Amino acid sequence: GEKQIEVDRRLARARIEAIQRELVLVTRQRATQRKERERQAVATAAIVGYTNAGKSSLLSLVSGSEVMARDMLFATLDTTVRKISLPDNRHFLLSDTVGFIHKLPTGLVRAFRSTLEEIRHADLILHVVDYADENYRNQMEVTRKTLSELECSQIPVIYVMNKADLCMDDYPRVQGDDRIYMAAGQGAGLAMLAELISGKLFGSYRQTTFLIPYEQGQIMSYLMEHTLSCKTEYMEQGIRVTALCSREDCDRYEKYRVTG
Repeated sequence: GEKQIEVDRRLARARIEAIQRELVLVTRQRATQRKERERQAVATAAIVGYTNAGKSSLLSLVSGSEVMARDMLFATLDTTVRKISLPDNRHFLLSDTVGFIHKLPTGLVRAFRSTLEEIRHADLILHVVDYADENYRNQMEVTRKTLSELECSQIPVIYVMNKADLCMDDYPRVQGDDRIYMAAGQGAGLAMLAELISGKLFGSYRQTTFLIPYEQGQIMSYLMEHTLSCKTEYMEQGIRVTALCSREDCDRYEKYRVTG
């Protein structure tokens, strides 16, 4: 009869093939979701960092929901996405990703491709660092190199120096426009981080005025949901809308723009 080791190998191959088919399906689903987000011009940010830096804890703090956070390698294997609301009608999507490790095997990179793809399509990266770890500089370099390999070096980054409560007294505090020392597990520094994120994601928005015909209700709904500080005035020709808009939205509705 068939030896047990041969049976185990056959079952392992069958399992690997099943997982590979599932990964292909997940990758397609993620691609479809990304296209929809791009169509709606939703700002996105991705949390990255060395494993156990506190990425899931940060996502839980920012989103106000419980996300799996365990002290173990690859506690997060799938991408968790949350819609985050900020003041003045601002919102964005924030995703958690698999933790990086030194010399991440090529096979694992392929296996987590659908997760890592979220980083490549993000508008902003939150690089979470375990600031209390004596090797945090080396871990930052590992993450930086991994991002470079994923061709993500051009994406703006905010460095979240996490677990500052374990090694410093002067926290939470912001340094420049791209670094914050905080303690996600203690809930310290959330407001400061939100301000940094807002500046990176929405700092380039500009005030624009549109005149939307009354029959274009779907455009009005979109502007009300996706622009900032939206003000409306009902005119004879349509609805006059003044709002802070992204460059994409300004270009999309260029035909309705008015001056004065």
